[in-house]
Amino acid sequence: MIMAGFLASLQAAPSARPRAARHVYRPPSFLLVFVIFYLLIVMPQRKKQKKHMMMVDQLKPGDRLITSGGIYGT
Repeated sequence: MIMAGFLASLQAAPSARPRAARHVYRPPSFLLVFVIFYLLIVMPQRKKQKKHMMMVDQLKPGDRLITSGGIYGT
C-alpha cells in the first residue's frame, strides 16, 4: 500500500528541471582524440621517415651496408 502511494507520487510529480540531452555532441573530445593520435603516432612516424630518407640520400655507389634482413651489400 505504501509502495503504491510512493509510485503514484513519482509519476504525478512533474520534473522541475528540463531534461538533459542523452547524446551530447562533444567536438572538443573528438579533437582531443585526434591530437593525441597525431602526437603519439603520426609525428614519430614522420620523424623516423625523415631520418631514413636522409640516410638513403647520403648513400653513394660503393658504400657498404646491411639490410634489416641481415644481408650485406655494397
